[in-house]
Amino acid sequence: MTQPHKLDSLSGYQDTRDLLVTRYNRGHGRSIFVIALPLHLIPSHLPKPDPDQPFPGNRTVDLPHARKFAQYWMNRKDWACPPILLDTNASLKFEVLYEAGGVQVGILSLPHNSVGTLDILDGQHRILGWYLALEEIAAALKKAREQVVQSRRSEDPVAIQVWTQKTAELEDLEGRLRDEYVTMELVGGVTLQEHKQAFADITNNARGITKSKTVEFDSVSVINRVTREISNDHQLLAGRVDFERDRAIGRNANFVSARNVSDIVRHVALGIKGRMNPRREAAFSDDKLQDLTATYLDTLTESFPPLADLVDDNTTAEDLRKSSLLASPTVLRVLAGVFHNLAVELVNDIPQLRDGGVEQARSFFEKLAPHMDAPVLEGNPWMSTGVFPEEGGMAPGSRSQELTGLTDTLTKWATGKESMPF
Repeated sequence: MTQPHKLDSLSGYQDTRDLLVTRYNRGHGRSIFVIALPLHLIPSHLPKPDPDQPFPGNRTVDLPHARKFAQYWMNRKDWACPPILLDTNASLKFEVLYEAGGVQVGILSLPHNSVGTLDILDGQHRILGWYLALEEIAAALKKAREQVVQSRRSEDPVAIQVWTQKTAELEDLEGRLRDEYVTMELVGGVTLQEHKQAFADITNNARGITKSKTVEFDSVSVINRVTREISNDHQLLAGRVDFERDRAIGRNANFVSARNVSDIVRHVALGIKGRMNPRREAAFSDDKLQDLTATYLDTLTESFPPLADLVDDNTTAEDLRKSSLLASPTVLRVLAGVFHNLAVELVNDIPQLRDGGVEQARSFFEKLAPHMDAPVLEGNPWMSTGVFPEEGGMAPGSRSQELTGLTDTLTKWATGKESMPF
């Protein structure tokens, strides 16, 4: 009787997942395994973070942040991210193939149930993001293929073209999941307490990048690109913008931070509550957005003598902080929101100047100009706005509702819906 052939090499029937890895030692002789994992294997190899149930020894994952990373990866073929850090309390089997110095290359055998064995030390938002991307692509591709079939049956040439193109785009994304890799670092034999300590060490030693530094480096966001240009080109800002810190306070020689300027650019274009989205990112012109912002800054400089003095180097940012509300980034943001309400309109969701709006804004700013002294003391009409947290304040509160409330109040003053209290 002929004996059946044994197909022991079929991966679906093995109790391990074998990967080509690099191993080296770090602190106390602990082995670090470096793995290049294809993105489509993330669901079969790594645990899925749950926003409703945080992993022991890790923070709660933020679902919107994970979704944002998923969109980032799908939209950017030149994506970048640091390695994912993993550990496990299991012992790991490693077969050395090559060795040079303290670095070994070989085969690491992960347990077949690695999803339940490995623990995420750093990178859970990226992992959840790829989970979400995989699910979204699979669902969209299934729908697109169904529409192709239906379109062909109904002999609709336009629909056939649309859904065939959509299917090709999704298959390209599916191919990227197969062809692109993420680097992972894995440590074995780690207890839960050691995992928690490592997570605390990473958090304590990390120095987050400021939003101002992000503005300096990022070239994808139109707001950030315009912020850099206007900061270099406009007479009020040139040489007076801090690209390191998010706040220009005290003896800082700079007038504002890059973060402040990026907020101002956004408020001029979209209002105090306006937000960017992918469609606006694609539609907005750098030059037009810079021109809008420059018009706002010109109007400020022409309307408020202390800012003209700053431009002419007759005063400093440090001195201005001691005597004027105009040194407050919050006030500059509110005035940008007022300028938008008076002078800017969205035409097909694209911001442009409204006829007569700049003159209306300038006229209102000139009326405000004599009343911008600081600190704001008891009896000062500014206290009636309800956004100055305490007597003697040098600036209003900067919470979202305070920004919105003060912008609305000043807009009513400017349009005559409420009388100015001065």
